[in-house]
Amino acid sequence: TILQNDIDNLNDWAAKNKMKFHPQKCKVVSLCSRESPLSIRSTLGIFTFPFAQFQYTIGGDPLHYAESEKDLGILINSSFDFNGHIDSIISKANQQFGLLRRTCHFVNDFKRRRALYLTLVRSQFEHCSPVWRPSGKTNLDKFDIFQEKCIKRSLSEE
Repeated sequence: TILQNDIDNLNDWAAKNKMKFHPQKCKVVSLCSRESPLSIRSTLGIFTFPFAQFQYTIGGDPLHYAESEKDLGILINSSFDFNGHIDSIISKANQQFGLLRRTCHFVNDFKRRRALYLTLVRSQFEHCSPVWRPSGKTNLDKFDIFQEKCIKRSLSEE
């Protein structure tokens, strides 16, 4: 297949540059649903094929399929919806906000508290946000609820 040729070319390039890929750290994430068949439309009609799972290799070692994988800090799954990534970002931001409340409770100046919030908590939302930006109402509501909670707690501590 074309993708296997690209993997082989990449592996050859790495070997020429004295690098090596670790097959255990490489995963295959298929960006289509395994439950839904592949449909191809042509002039003769629509042809439906079951999903074929190709066995890709790198340096002769097989690559394993995964439902999701983290790449450059972004959790990508087979349905390409980023729901799991958004949940993990909100969880991490919540941890950072808890850390901020526990360790900086003595900061009374609103401008300093805001600067700490923007640095420790809000920055979690801005890493590669053009890639995973929330577009559905449910995900936008999760962000709004979290931010409202943070503002409410920050203002009540004054």
